[in-house]
Parts: sequence; C-alpha cells; structure tokens
Amino acid sequence: MKKIIALFFVFVLVLLNAADFSIGETKIKLPVMPGYINSADVHPELNAHLGRLMKEQYSVPASYILTSDAEIIKKSSNKRLFEEMGYNSHVMICFLNKLANYSCRQDEFDVVKNSLKKIYSSDFKLLENKLKEQEKYISEKGKFKYNTDKIIPAGIIFENNDCIISSMVVNHKFDDDIFSQACSMGILKIKNKIFYVYVYKDFKTKKDLEYTQKNVKILVQKFFELNK
Repeated sequence: MKKIIALFFVFVLVLLNAADFSIGETKIKLPVMPGYINSADVHPELNAHLGRLMKEQYSVPASYILTSDAEIIKKSSNKRLFEEMGYNSHVMICFLNKLANYSCRQDEFDVVKNSLKKIYSSDFKLLENKLKEQEKYISEKGKFKYNTDKIIPAGIIFENNDCIISSMVVNHKFDDDIFSQACSMGILKIKNKIFYVYVYKDFKTKKDLEYTQKNVKILVQKFFELNK
C-alpha cells in the first residue's frame, strides 16, 4: 500500500477505450493505453484511493493500472485488496482545480514550459524543495513517516508547442523502507486547458525509466488525437 501513496511524486498505438469528462464547460476525452485499464472499471473506489494523498487543489479525473493487477483485484475474495496492493506501474491524469475554468494562452503555456526547462537545466534544487514540501502532508495522511530520500533528474525528453515531457527517478522512504520509482511527466495544453500526465514504474534498471518515457509518449499522443 505504501508504494501507492508515493505515486503522485513521479510506436504503433491502439486505443482500447476512452471516457468523456468535463473541465469547466470543456468536454475532454480521456485515453487508455494498451496493457492498462481505467481504475474506475476495476473498483468504484480505486481512483479516489490512488489519488487520495494529492493536495486538495488537484483533481484526478482518471487513473489507470495494469490489466494484470486489475485481474488480481477482480478475482480476489478480499474486497479491499485494492487498498493493500503495491502497483508495479500506474498512470494518473490530473489538473489544477483553480484552472478548471481558465483558458490558457500559448504565451502563458510557454512560461510553464520554460520554468520546467529551467528547473532541469540549472535549478533542480527548486523541484526537490517542492517535493520536500509534500512530505509532511503525505506523512499526516498516510500516518507514517515519509520523505523523498533522493531525486535523480533524467531530463526533458520531448517538447512541442502544446506539450513538454520530463523524467526522473525518486527514492521514497517510508519509516525504514526505501524503494525507487521511475516517473515520466507530461504537461499538456489541450483545448486551452492544462493537464498533468504521470506514468510511474518501480525502478530497478534503466529499462524501467525507458518504460515510463515510452508510455507517457503513447498516452500524450492519444490524448491529443482524441481531442483535436
């Protein structure tokens, strides 16, 4: 369960299915990647569970887990297993509540991209400090001691007018337990709304980081295709 709590901190394509949702008055279609399933289709409380330790200023319209994990949950006689599992990989799509009714201009989105590039090029300590600010919040919500033990930047891996994607590896520490997680994050401007897309995977080798980089690109591409 502790692995789940840290997940916010961190190609021929086939679209399996998509869901509609509204942000303000704008209708958005949400994609699903091959090999993943919408958590809402696994258990009605799973999406809220995965996003429960995010600060209240964020909403999580969708999260996805691997189909293999979904089968374990569905077949289990333990109806609360989804709260106890550790997920090898999962995906979250988020937005800031205060921007739900705001129409983002291109020059404003350029500022967002440039800020992220600055962090990765010369001021990664700023991001480390922001993640450190989350530690007290997570510890209080999770009722155990949490901190980010180490953060390793992996750079900006893609950018265009409406998107920027970055990667990192984070060592999470819960009480005396430490585990590493790869995270690739896309910041997108879709229909003049800003979304954050995260793909996480337990990190053991470079291939795990590359997995998140590949799959965040898949999700981002499908997100744009669905919302032209």
